[in-house]
Amino acid sequence: MLLFASRQTTESLRVTLMSVLHAHVGFQRFFGVVRSFHGNDDHPTIVQFSQIYRLPSLFTPVKNAVEGNCSGQADTALMSLHESLGEKAKAAAEIKRAVEAKLHKLFGIGASEGNSDELDEHDCEKPGTQEMVVYYLAGYTLKKVTNTVARRQYLDILTADAETLEMKGTYFSQARLTEMREFKSGCLHQPSLLLYIFIKKVEHIIRQTLDSHPVFGDLFWTILEQLEEAALPVVGCAVHFQEVPAEVIKFYVIMRLHFYPRKKNSEMLVSERVQSAIKKAKLL
Repeated sequence: MLLFASRQTTESLRVTLMSVLHAHVGFQRFFGVVRSFHGNDDHPTIVQFSQIYRLPSLFTPVKNAVEGNCSGQADTALMSLHESLGEKAKAAAEIKRAVEAKLHKLFGIGASEGNSDELDEHDCEKPGTQEMVVYYLAGYTLKKVTNTVARRQYLDILTADAETLEMKGTYFSQARLTEMREFKSGCLHQPSLLLYIFIKKVEHIIRQTLDSHPVFGDLFWTILEQLEEAALPVVGCAVHFQEVPAEVIKFYVIMRLHFYPRKKNSEMLVSERVQSAIKKAKLL
């Protein structure tokens, strides 16, 4: 009798097929157990099955083990998980309150040092790529902060008026990138000159801080400390000047810190590729 393979190859193939069958049977059994948790309806939807599938990772069976190689222990993992989640929620709430207090303190100290009505001479000059990007991000920040602003006068202060929109074609050219990104005229938010200058100064401080400090866990607080020492322009009236600027700074700093690690990762990938190319060149 002729064999298409050796005896060792055939035995290895048999072991592989048997292991696949045993694993498949175990998977089917586990699938059936998960479906049985759904009750009388043993045909749950995809969403229901995914929710049921995640439940075993949240708690252990209430009944203790009566036999086998494990010792029974009255441990309510679900309660411990609930307590740990509550502690994490409290810690997150405390951090949020600390950030808001820090931002309100920032504007309480530096409100009288900046003048919101004066524009720098270079703010209306021919812009570069940095100014266009900052103006575009200012419009995106305005879009996100609009949902949290309850007062109509604040929206009027943060949104570009008709005079500013007329200046775009002559002196104020920072909006060119925003106009290029619009698939329909007026679909993107246009920030006011005041909001643009405010975010421009915030961006300058953030960029200086990121360039001069290494990456570490308290980088967010370091940026807030640098903003506290700087003189930022006042946005809004003298009574409610803390509310909207605090939301603007919080969102913008979080957004910039989201971009920062992506930039660092891309730089590390480029450096790794360069090092790999150098090593390969040495082997030639």
